[in-house]
Amino acid sequence: MVKAATHVHTGERVAIKILKLPALGESGLVEEGMRQRTARESERFYSGGVDKSDLLFEDIANEIQILKSLDHPAVLHLHAHYVSEHGDKVYLVTELLEGGELLVALLDRGNYSETDAVSIMRPVLAGLAYLHSRGVTHRDLKVSLQILFPSPH
Repeated sequence: MVKAATHVHTGERVAIKILKLPALGESGLVEEGMRQRTARESERFYSGGVDKSDLLFEDIANEIQILKSLDHPAVLHLHAHYVSEHGDKVYLVTELLEGGELLVALLDRGNYSETDAVSIMRPVLAGLAYLHSRGVTHRDLKVSLQILFPSPH
C-alpha cells in the first residue's frame, strides 16, 4: 500500500510505502516456516515470480539497504524508513512521483517526435545504467512524468 503524505515541518509531499513484515520469533530469529529461500526460489523471487506476500524479512531488509545506497536523479529516493511499534510493518518514506501513466500522457500530447522519444528514454536509460553499475536490476520500472514533462510553472 502506498499513501501520499506531507512532511509536517517542511511541507514537502512524500509517498509512504507500507509493507507488512513477516513475524519474528522471540530470539529475533525467523520463526519456523519462515525459512531461508532456496537458490531456485531466489531466482524466482528476483525474476518477479514471487508474490509480495511471500517476502521474507531478509528480502525487505535487503530492499531497504539497496534503496539507501542509491543516489541518482532518475532513481526513486528513499528519505527514511520506520518500523511500526509492534514490529509488524515497515514504512518507506520516498519522494512522491505524481503525474500518472506515461502512455496516457503521450496520448494526450498527440504526436511526438524522435526528440520527444529521446527525452523520454534518456533518463530511463541513465537510471538503468546507474542501477546496473551498482549491481542492481529492477523488474518494475516506472517513469516519472515530472521529469519527462515538467510543469511550466
